[in-house]
Amino acid sequence: MSDEQVFTKDEQDPTSWMLIANGELDVKEIEGKGINERIVEYHSVTSLGAKDDAVPWCASFVCWVLQQAGYPHTRSAAARSYIGYGAKGDLSYGDIVVTKRKGGHHVGFVVKHDPFNVWLLGGNQSDMVCIRPFAQSQVIAIRKPEKV
Repeated sequence: MSDEQVFTKDEQDPTSWMLIANGELDVKEIEGKGINERIVEYHSVTSLGAKDDAVPWCASFVCWVLQQAGYPHTRSAAARSYIGYGAKGDLSYGDIVVTKRKGGHHVGFVVKHDPFNVWLLGGNQSDMVCIRPFAQSQVIAIRKPEKV
């Protein structure tokens, strides 16, 4: 992963929404009865408006990041809502990717890719904001944010 374009919280990122997303790395669910209020904040920009960090939140994270960067978003907590969002993408850094997975779908931002995997910076990945690989064979949509 030496060619990976990952920015730490202290580095400058040329893609405004990715700078914001990178700043959220390591936000995680609180085990047990606790609730991470930051995750509830992600939900607050969706029509679902969930009040719990245990409610699936990958799309809520994408919505929140885009809103913080001044971009329109789907206002939906459903990952599939990003299938037709924005413009068609090409797996460039910062593109939004929707994948299929057992039991549903997932959405996150492209960090890098190779012929087999795409690494996504996303929420609700192992119950936290982190970067992890997803098989390219599971990708169902690649989209680019567009300003209105």
